[in-house]
Amino acid sequence: MNKYKYKFSRIATVLLIAGMVLALACITLNVVRIANLAKDNIVASVYDVMSIIIAFLLSIFFIVFAVFALTNSYYIITDRGVSFKCGFISTKLDASEVKEIKFEAVKNKLEIVFNDETFFVVVIEAKSYEPFIVEFRSKFTKIPYIQISEPEK
Repeated sequence: MNKYKYKFSRIATVLLIAGMVLALACITLNVVRIANLAKDNIVASVYDVMSIIIAFLLSIFFIVFAVFALTNSYYIITDRGVSFKCGFISTKLDASEVKEIKFEAVKNKLEIVFNDETFFVVVIEAKSYEPFIVEFRSKFTKIPYIQISEPEK
């Protein structure tokens, strides 16, 4: 079983990194806020304490999620279908519900089409399409594979 790394778009990568920078800024500002409260010997209100705790927790959660998403997002082909993992989130696509797998060479897009005509786009590096398709077809020989070389009219 090979892992096929999820390929984030540039915009998604930039947004995740920008979110991490903002989360670090939020943590820094709250540390400064705590330092100012301590320096002035001011007793913080319940609102101040709760807002600081929530800001810390949300910032830390976002940083952990973003790092996990950027470093641990992949597809894996199992005996039952395809699993997609993005950070803490995991999705399993059951092969019994798959109608076909379709690769559109013109759009450089790989789709898993389900029996109800919905589809799931596999977002991986272009060089990984062929090994993914070969492994998928070797495990699920009854699922048709369609390759489209020309644009649909």
